[in-house]
Formats: sequence, C-alpha cells, structure tokens
Amino acid sequence: GQATAAFTSTVTAGSFQTFVNAWTAGKSVGFASKQTTPAGSGVVGGHAYAVIGYNATNQTVTLYNPWGPNYATLTLTWTQIQASFSYFDRIA
Repeated sequence: GQATAAFTSTVTAGSFQTFVNAWTAGKSVGFASKQTTPAGSGVVGGHAYAVIGYNATNQTVTLYNPWGPNYATLTLTWTQIQASFSYFDRIA
C-alpha cells in the first residue's frame, strides 16, 4: 500500500473532524502549544504534547506532557484546545 505522509493542521473549529479522523484511524497525534497560553490552563507555552486519549461522548482530548510524570495529563475540550494550541501533527 501507499505510505501515508505526516501532515500539519492548524487548530480551528473546522479542524476538529480532521483530528478525530486521524485519531480513530490509529494515527499518533501531537499538539503544539502557543507561546502564550491562558492563565490557569495548565498548558506549558511553546511546547509539544502527545494525544493519549479521545472521548467521543464528551468530545474531549487527553494530552500528555512528555516532560514526564511530574506534569499532569490534561483533558481538554476542543474549545480549550483552540485557546492554547496552534497546530497538530499526525504521524503516519
């Protein structure tokens, strides 16, 4: 079969389905946070996060900070993700 290339998608209201499609297809997905994130969001600015879960019922995404266990996993709505993240990558 043909290899699937990685892609980058800007985080917008319209890119939610792109994320869901990649996740449900079993792709690894990572998010890049904005340099400045909302106070109290728990999101480190200018950093990469790995997606470790998606809840279709609640439409929430669970993100892992690769700095390790001293940093809590974050479960965010797509609206919260739009506020804190610039783009996401799907790895083939």
